[in-house]
Amino acid sequence: MAIRVAENNTNFGGGYIEHAYEQYTLRGLGRTTSVGDIGNIVLLANQGTPVMLHDVAQVTIGPAPRQGAVLRNGEAISGMVIMLKGENGKHVIELVKQKIASLHLPAGVTLKPFYDQSTVIDGTIRTVEHNLFEGFILVTVVLLLFLGSFRAALVTASIIPLALLFSFLGMKFFGISANLMSLGAIDFGMIVDGAVVMIENSVHRMQEHGEEEVPDNFDCHCGS
Repeated sequence: MAIRVAENNTNFGGGYIEHAYEQYTLRGLGRTTSVGDIGNIVLLANQGTPVMLHDVAQVTIGPAPRQGAVLRNGEAISGMVIMLKGENGKHVIELVKQKIASLHLPAGVTLKPFYDQSTVIDGTIRTVEHNLFEGFILVTVVLLLFLGSFRAALVTASIIPLALLFSFLGMKFFGISANLMSLGAIDFGMIVDGAVVMIENSVHRMQEHGEEEVPDNFDCHCGS
């Protein structure tokens, strides 16, 4: 039965006919367009009498075969919001929440978000702020203890906000957004690593020569 239905529900090409210097393409339309067309499909013929599909089966319109199901505390219907490239994710999520709040749903129907990317965005921003503050304090305290110089520690710690400032300026200039990937890639250890080495070397050389970091009296005698 299934083979007969498939064979009687296809389009086919019939070649072409040339007539009066013109070419006509032949096409056979075999697609069913209604329940009646499906019921009139011939399954077989017995002594010249056709047996049609509606003779052996009841043809009705029903639901499509299920391909899957969404399970969330039972069976549910899911929806997804896809953001366009270059848009602000946090702003888009806020607009979606406002739109959902303005919907008038039927009685008994509720919308419950099961994945909200704004929580990831807020968590990443808090992590960056937390690491920025702790990195500044930790670098300052460690260098102050090991080098005994508050100014050297302060100069090294100031590299963190300055490096971020120039990074964000470059991202703004080249049109790169501060997304989860770029914010998550910030490594404060690598930012201050070079500065720590250079400041430690400078302090060490100054101590070897018996010099102060910033002399109290700086006199310059220039002459020809």
